[in-house]
Parts: sequence; C-alpha cells; structure tokens
Amino acid sequence: MAISKVESFVFGGPCAHFVTSFDFADGVVTIPFRPIEGNRQDCAAFVVATFVDAVVTSIWNDAEETLEFPLDPIGFDSESSGERWRFNLFCGSVEWNWESAWPSLSFPTQP
Repeated sequence: MAISKVESFVFGGPCAHFVTSFDFADGVVTIPFRPIEGNRQDCAAFVVATFVDAVVTSIWNDAEETLEFPLDPIGFDSESSGERWRFNLFCGSVEWNWESAWPSLSFPTQP
C-alpha cells in the first residue's frame, strides 16, 4: 500500500508509528508519534509534528469506545488546498480533520 505525502514526510518512509496524543490549542495542532517496535533503522524515531495556523474542521469518535493512547493510525492523509493543506488522521475509533500549514518536525530524544 502506498503511503501518503504527509506520512512519508513525518515518518521518514513506510514506517509504523503510534499516535501518543493529539493536542489542539491556540491554532496549533501538535501530534507526537513514537515508533512501533521492529521499525527499520532508517525510519524516524520519536517525532513531533506541529501544524501551525490550524483550524480543526471536524472530530469524529466512536461513543462506545474509550479513547486510550497510544493509537494506531489507520490512515494519515493530506491534500493541498492552495497555500494551506487539509489533513485527515484516522485511528479506528477517532478521526481528526483540520486545515493548516504544512507541518514542521522536531525529534525529541524521548516522547
């Protein structure tokens, strides 16, 4: 399965990561990711994606499920919308949609 442009950018390639939280405050979406054990050595380890000038357009969650991190992303997609981007992060029992600038990345030594 092909990976999306944002997945390739954030994860450094076809690598599996968990979502450890999803934070939206003051127009900024912050999503820390941690690698799933067994990733290739050339994949990003811990990475935090920061999306500035963000507007969350929708959040769906399964009312019958308790949201417990870490979550396994099923899909993480991006679509260009002029100078801004539309993002969709789907983790089975929750789905976030937002518009923002392209993300910046930081690589903390620990999550």
